[in-house]
Amino acid sequence: ALAPGASTQESADLKSVLDLLKAAPIDEVIKKAVLRDLKDPDRLNEVLDAVRSRRPDATGQPHGLAGVLSSLNVRFKAFEAKGTGNSTLGLEYSFERSLKEHELDSSIGHPLSLGFTVHAKGNIAFDPKRNPDDFVDTGASFDVFSSKGGFEPVISAAEWQTNLQQLIVTAAKFTGTAEELDASPVWREIESLVSTRLSTQYFWRASGNFSFESNQNFTQRQYAYGLLVSGVIRAWNPKSAWADFNVFDWPFAGLRYLTGADRSFQPSGRALPLVLAGLEQVDPARNTARLSADPAKATYGRWRGELAMKTKVARVGGQNLWAFGSYRVFRELSPSDRIRRAGLANFEYWAVGLELGNGLGVTYSKGKLPLDRKPDQVFDIGYKFNFK
Repeated sequence: ALAPGASTQESADLKSVLDLLKAAPIDEVIKKAVLRDLKDPDRLNEVLDAVRSRRPDATGQPHGLAGVLSSLNVRFKAFEAKGTGNSTLGLEYSFERSLKEHELDSSIGHPLSLGFTVHAKGNIAFDPKRNPDDFVDTGASFDVFSSKGGFEPVISAAEWQTNLQQLIVTAAKFTGTAEELDASPVWREIESLVSTRLSTQYFWRASGNFSFESNQNFTQRQYAYGLLVSGVIRAWNPKSAWADFNVFDWPFAGLRYLTGADRSFQPSGRALPLVLAGLEQVDPARNTARLSADPAKATYGRWRGELAMKTKVARVGGQNLWAFGSYRVFRELSPSDRIRRAGLANFEYWAVGLELGNGLGVTYSKGKLPLDRKPDQVFDIGYKFNFK
């Protein structure tokens, strides 16, 4: 829920949001909040944000340049590859935006949509020669995506909404700080009442994907195209079995409890890892590292996989401290002996890090990505900036 140590201004802002909620169609607000993949695990804050950010247009999304920038995440950083003794400045960026979407089925609990998405992700060093993770992935995909669950209908919906409205009216009259409101019985009742309507949600996406893979100065490049399938489970209700048995979050649940970020040992069902798997055909084009080992320019098949998760660790200076991790693997299906001996058939890369709510974070990564000749160990510290 609300962050301990929040300012009086934040409390006033919360009250204005609660005032909006009093006049809002509560059922529709919560449906909107749980039918998308929520990025912030603080569930009720997301429900409030869904109201606060409502726009008069049909999509509720920013337009033009503002819309493009809202999909761009940039992390400025200083990083150093182990053993080089040299550090350099650079940035890491990611961008994903749907240019076109069409709903095939908009039913609550089982939406199904088509989309055309452009994406870009990479690591840029201001001195290209010192870039240890010199891999840029730019492309587009045609997607089919859907989810199941998330919002649980009840027989007494009118009674549930009336009870929630009454609690919101009471909370709007609260005169203390946001921290005091967060600890108040009325806020706990709101949490409990909303949780009764939330259920486990299953997201999946299948994509026909095309990627242009290169280093940052495009002297090495190759093309990949194929099918990617990804999925993630979000157990919004903390009483879900998915939450209790999320073993990936057990260590962090212990830290949250010991540092007072959580009032009890409670693994998060909203921190289950995202899983991606794919089968692709790769055209080596101008992958000079590969072609120097094996001059054959024939396309080849590869499979790829990825795991990624993010979870809250503790409260630091009134902010959430997050832990994140990811693992990526690329394996060629039938590599030649030359490619195998050169160590270019398999690529593995993992990264772990910590990040504060203000975007300041540290990351340690190890491994190699396609177009790399050798693995690197990299430590970086940086600041993430979202154009939102």
